[in-house]
Amino acid sequence: TIDNLANLDLGAFDLNLNYDPSELTFDSYTLTDELGSIDLFDAEDWSDGDDGHGTVHLSVLSWLFDLSFQADALTLATVMFTGNEAAMADISLTVIDLADEFGDPITAFTVSDTNISVVPVPGAILLLGSGFLGLLGIRRRQN
Repeated sequence: TIDNLANLDLGAFDLNLNYDPSELTFDSYTLTDELGSIDLFDAEDWSDGDDGHGTVHLSVLSWLFDLSFQADALTLATVMFTGNEAAMADISLTVIDLADEFGDPITAFTVSDTNISVVPVPGAILLLGSGFLGLLGIRRRQN
């Protein structure tokens, strides 16, 4: 989350999400329409996505001159990862460049904490499945 953007219209962003590939596997990202619709050519997606080495690059440029429809707090993108272990994983933001609707840099902002909890889906399914097999085995012995 990027804070302190009240009374500013965000016209572009360029950022990198850094993660540890031994803890997380990148799945996908989805950009929002907070800077205009990419499908309607209101904005342009310049993202490179995952580089395969622990960095996801996201970048959008709005072609709209009136961004007054934006709220004070926005979601720019949703990034999906799969956890490789049950642990805490750090995701850090770097190369954060923000610009207003005129392309002027926005420099007064803060970034909130980016720690996330990781629940590995394959491990959870294996644990759940083995529990069901154990219950079936007990039930079978009782009959």
